[in-house]
Amino acid sequence: MVDSATGQPITDLQQHATDYLSGLYGPPACMPEDKLEGSSPSAPSQDQPDIAWEVTLPGMNRALGRISACTATGPDGIPARLLKLLGPNSREQLAELFTTIINGGDIPEDWRNGRVVLLLKPGGNAAHIGDYRALTVTSVVYRVFMQVLKAWISGWAESAHVLTELQNGFRPGRRLEDNLFVLTSCTEIARKEGRRLICCFLDVEKAYDNVPHETLFHRLGTQGMAPPLLETIKRLYRENVVTAVFGNVHSERVYVHRGLRQGCPLSPLLYLLYVAGLEKALLQAKWDSALSTAPQELTTPADCRVLPLLMIW
Repeated sequence: MVDSATGQPITDLQQHATDYLSGLYGPPACMPEDKLEGSSPSAPSQDQPDIAWEVTLPGMNRALGRISACTATGPDGIPARLLKLLGPNSREQLAELFTTIINGGDIPEDWRNGRVVLLLKPGGNAAHIGDYRALTVTSVVYRVFMQVLKAWISGWAESAHVLTELQNGFRPGRRLEDNLFVLTSCTEIARKEGRRLICCFLDVEKAYDNVPHETLFHRLGTQGMAPPLLETIKRLYRENVVTAVFGNVHSERVYVHRGLRQGCPLSPLLYLLYVAGLEKALLQAKWDSALSTAPQELTTPADCRVLPLLMIW
C-alpha cells in the first residue's frame, strides 16, 4: 500500500485507513446553511388524515423476505438466518420494537455502528486506498427495519409524484434497462430522420458519500415527507460510528457526518429523493431556446426539434 499523494509506502496502515475514513465521512467542507434557512419545510396538509405508524406482521414478513439469508452479519453478531427462522410470536415482538422506534423510541446503539469493508473498484490500483469502494456492513436487524421504512417511503414518493419520469432505477415496476431502451430508440430515430442528437453523461464521484445530512433532511421536509418518518431518518443518521476493515487491520472509530450508508436498503431511494430537484430543473429547462442559440455550424433551425432524451441512470 502506497500514499497516492506522495507515492511513498504506507508504514502505519491503521492510521492511513483512519485518515481515509475521516476524509470520507468528516464534516462537509462547507454547509449551505444560508440556503437551508432561506425556506422552511412544507407543513403537512391539514386535510391529511392521521396515520397510525404501526409495523404489522405481514409487513414484517415482507421485510424479512427481502433480506438474503447469506447477507453479511453486522457488528452485533446477529445473523440473517436466525431472523428468518423467527416464528410468528417473535416476529410480532420485533414488529412492536420497530413500531416503538418509528414513534420516537430509542434507537438501538448497535444500529449506530458500522463496519466498513473496502472493496477494490474495477480497474483500480490495489496499492491506493482511494481506489476502494467503502461498503458499510450494518446490523441485519437494522437492515430489516430499513426495508420497512423503504416500503412506506417508496409508496409515499410514488403516490405524491415526488420522483420524476427521468428516474427508472430502484423504483417498483421499473428497470434501468428502460433508460437503455429509450437511448437506443432515440439514437435510431435520429439516424433514420437525419437529425442531430445530443447526449450528456454525468458521472458523480462518490455520489452517496458526499450527500450532506442536513441538506438531505431539509429536502425531504420540503418534499412533504411525513414528520414521523423524517424524524426517524434523522435519528438513525445521528452519532453513527464506522470502523474500517482492511485485511487484518482495523482502523480507529470515526464519526459519520455525511454520506449515505453503502449497503443500506434505503440509501438508493434517499439518493433519488436528494437529486429529484435536479431532475425537475432539467425537465423545466428551455432546451429548444438553448439549442436555437447554438453556432450555425453546430446546428440548424431544423435540428432544434429536440428528442426527449432526458434520463437519470
